[in-house]
Amino acid sequence: MLGYATLGQDLVTIGCIALFALLIPVAVLIGRHNVKRYRQRLLEDLETTYERAVGRAARRGEGLENVLPFEKEGGASGAPRGSIRLVPSFEIVRYKYDLTESGERHRKGVVYDVAVYAMPLLIYVLLTTLGFYTILVLAKVSDPWTYRSFVLLGLEPWSKGAAEYQLGTATLICTAFIGAYIWSVIYLVRRIANYDLSPISFLRVSVQILLACFTVAALRHVVHALEPVGGIVAGTLPFDLPEGIDQQRIGAVWIGVAFLMGFVPTLGVEYLADYFPKLKLKRTDPDAVALSRSLPLDMIDGVDAFIKFRLAEMEIVDCQNLATANPVLLFVESSYGLFEIVDWAAQAQLIVAVGPAKARRLRALAIRTVFDLETAVSDPAWHPRLAAILGEDADGLGPVPVVSQVAAIGANLHVQRLRQVWNTILTVVTTAPPVGPWIPAVRTAA
Repeated sequence: MLGYATLGQDLVTIGCIALFALLIPVAVLIGRHNVKRYRQRLLEDLETTYERAVGRAARRGEGLENVLPFEKEGGASGAPRGSIRLVPSFEIVRYKYDLTESGERHRKGVVYDVAVYAMPLLIYVLLTTLGFYTILVLAKVSDPWTYRSFVLLGLEPWSKGAAEYQLGTATLICTAFIGAYIWSVIYLVRRIANYDLSPISFLRVSVQILLACFTVAALRHVVHALEPVGGIVAGTLPFDLPEGIDQQRIGAVWIGVAFLMGFVPTLGVEYLADYFPKLKLKRTDPDAVALSRSLPLDMIDGVDAFIKFRLAEMEIVDCQNLATANPVLLFVESSYGLFEIVDWAAQAQLIVAVGPAKARRLRALAIRTVFDLETAVSDPAWHPRLAAILGEDADGLGPVPVVSQVAAIGANLHVQRLRQVWNTILTVVTTAPPVGPWIPAVRTAA
């Protein structure tokens, strides 16, 4: 029975190493190819749907009066009149997913991906295999820790407790490795979600794992060198000690610290740099703290905790990210409708431009998006109310006229791009010519 138990443990160990070090990286690579194929079909379907809608409008006798001027004239891409390819936001997405004219007949397959990613993937697989072999196999025996290792022992002399000290260092390194490995898997999955996984991605996570492990080892030696006889100096720890904690249990607390230093990139290096401030080459400007701000996505109508989590997978974590995101790309890479995404982006652009406090007051007047603001400012009857909200004497020279403020907001590239996409949608959902925010009347208003 003991032999069967040992065999079972060995099989579980081999299975865990194969799963974590080989199958998951390979699944990431295969997932990249599958995501690419799915989004290619989604883009093609979007293009077909749009052009059919424009064709139906033309057959109804509406012609292409509502198509934007740049769509009527065609373009360098050679796309037909009224084609959505003439919208730069759409063409950029086509290029990202290898759907440009020159590549449509020669799209790269999974074999090409394997050839390009083979060496970086192999480095990542070997590194993670070594880490999990240490955790699942070497940790069960005591022999490896009885030999002097510079990484594990540092500058400490070889003495009676050296093997135990090396085992403690190895424990922290393994804990940091687990944290760094989990971070690397999350990072690679996000790269798939954004379709920007490259060979450098595997090299970067490999370097990050090594950095976390060696940083924790170095920090272990630094803190040990600052220990007085019989305990650890609390000031050398990167955390505050709870009252009444046993000093002898501080070593166990380091397990959590080592995991965080592996999971949060550069956390260990930043702590070492903060502990030795004279080694810093740059100093943080005191005004930088006052200037920094965070605009959470919770302020957007329609964005709940689940949607916020989903957008975070595409590295959209605040309103500024959403305001400047390509709406067509966000539509392709998420499960949300194009109309919904455009509305979210327009809300985010207003919040980023005027700030949360003013955006809340504007929302009370049914002005939710940057386009609503442009529509309102085009009517002089709105100017007194808008001036009461937007008017602010920031420099002592008097408030800037409302029309000028809105014109400056509308001049931003991300606002103009979103207006362009909005106009393209307007082409197939209404027969009326573009009005209100589609025409930048605020630039010529008196």
